[in-house]
Amino acid sequence: MGYHPRVSWLLEKKEVPPLYLEALVGDPILTFPAALGGGGMAGTSGAGKSYAMVRHMAALAQQVVEGHPNPEGALWPAGLVMWASWIQKSEELKRWVSAGYHDLLENWIEAAKGCRRLYLDDIGRERLTGPDDYALGILREVLDFRHGHKLSVCWTCNLSALELGNKWNDPALVGRLVEAWPPVKVRGANLRLSHRAS
Repeated sequence: MGYHPRVSWLLEKKEVPPLYLEALVGDPILTFPAALGGGGMAGTSGAGKSYAMVRHMAALAQQVVEGHPNPEGALWPAGLVMWASWIQKSEELKRWVSAGYHDLLENWIEAAKGCRRLYLDDIGRERLTGPDDYALGILREVLDFRHGHKLSVCWTCNLSALELGNKWNDPALVGRLVEAWPPVKVRGANLRLSHRAS
């Protein structure tokens, strides 16, 4: 599929890392399974899960661009999507708390709760400070809200549900995650390593 040039710009505005925008070029490695209700991909590191999720988000951006009277000026409708590379975002949330940026924090939480589709990349890779980790508490609040309101979440993870439950020390939260937005298990070669070797 050929994406409109505006699609990359839209993804950048949602903080999709530039490296992942490579997913828009060439044939897909994996296809993200999520329907409108959301879903996840869990398994092997480097197998292309994040790239697949970016392509999923890009397909939505393409619809936005194609449906706009001026494709070059197309913008995401307010509240449609939100992207978070969870490793970085969890650290950023903790910095905001430490620095007293409570308005910024509350705005992010409300946006993550209320957007129509939330994309969470690499959950489970965050650095936890303990069972009461602040960022994990925010994630719990967001996922509980979205679960209760039947809102879409698309996510990737390198851990199994059991491993994630052990890391988070919250099997109930993980159970809710995989029940509400079921993952597809991904096994395969680490494409990052094979790409570097070539």
